[in-house]
Amino acid sequence: MKGLSDAESAAREAYEEAGVTGRIKPKRIGAYSYWKRLERTFELLNVDVYALDVKAQHESWPERETRKFAWLSARDAAALIDEPELVTLIRTFRD
Repeated sequence: MKGLSDAESAAREAYEEAGVTGRIKPKRIGAYSYWKRLERTFELLNVDVYALDVKAQHESWPERETRKFAWLSARDAAALIDEPELVTLIRTFRD
């Protein structure tokens, strides 16, 4: 996002997609790639992952109507994810 560091962009995405805010760690904890389905094609995206120390869960946020939200253990979250590299990040993350 223009004008924001990568970590700040990740924090903004966390708010927009899940309604959570807090303190973002400035150093990335890892990265993964995945194929995003577009209208007529696929695009390979590379994603940097940052840890967010969540301080608040807001009642409303920009993408609330288009997202499902749940607090899960790392083990349960990893079981729901299709991207193997992200699963590995979640399973090995230590704050």
